[in-house]
Amino acid sequence: MDKSNRQFLHEFVAGNVGGILGISVVYPLDTVKTRLQCFTAGQYKSTSDVLRNMIRQDGFKSLYRGLSAPTLGFGLTFAISFSGYGQGCKLIAEYKGKNINDLNVFELGIAGAYTGLIQSPARQIVERFKSVMQIRESVNGKKAYSWSGACALDLIKREGLRNGLFQGFTSVLWREIPQFAIYYPSYELSKKYYSEYFSSDMVAQFFAGGTAGVIQWLPPIYSLDVIKSRMQAFPKGYYNGWLDCAQKLYREEGIQVFYRGLTPALLRAFPLHAIIFLSYEFLISLMKK
Repeated sequence: MDKSNRQFLHEFVAGNVGGILGISVVYPLDTVKTRLQCFTAGQYKSTSDVLRNMIRQDGFKSLYRGLSAPTLGFGLTFAISFSGYGQGCKLIAEYKGKNINDLNVFELGIAGAYTGLIQSPARQIVERFKSVMQIRESVNGKKAYSWSGACALDLIKREGLRNGLFQGFTSVLWREIPQFAIYYPSYELSKKYYSEYFSSDMVAQFFAGGTAGVIQWLPPIYSLDVIKSRMQAFPKGYYNGWLDCAQKLYREEGIQVFYRGLTPALLRAFPLHAIIFLSYEFLISLMKK
């Protein structure tokens, strides 16, 4: 295996492991975020209110409802993400005749946007099932779906392959491309900044990952995620495209709907992405030895 393919494989494996570890730790906050985004105003008062109600109604396990799909899928999407970002940086560096370490912030942003584009199909499928399972209520103590696979089969059976898998895909593209154009440059810049204050590379990587995670979830990117969650979780035909969804949300619930769930999203973002980048960097250094 030549050096280029070996580097791609290392990035793919490290991104996969980092994604799985990260989402497994913070998944309850992801569930809370999705519920606040998708339920009408007044149903939940706060992050803690969502947690209390879910535990009281369906037990502690309800916070992890739908975890199997994103555990594997999130690993896959970050495997695509990290390897895609590496390839994007390499292509830009070759085109510009630069060393890959000399790319400027704009060029890193282009590589990040490319990453957001190519990972969107995988992320769409994972988040489609996750969103549906996270908002489904139990009926008479019986879960709506026993596991993510049952949810996937039911959606495909009822709504067809296209809507079953790809409902809300346009909104995923609108979120992913700008989000990852911000994400990777934020990490690179933050890592340089923290490296001046911490003697340990791992500490700098941890804080840089968490910082990049928080930055990428700030509005208006977060507001695009609200639209995405609604389009993926609601029944077929409820919204006629992402613009129709945005207009209806604003008309029915006001501007505040686009910020609902922001607190758990930011609480989730720092540890999630700190773990992802720390795991990624550690495994990359391990595999290079």
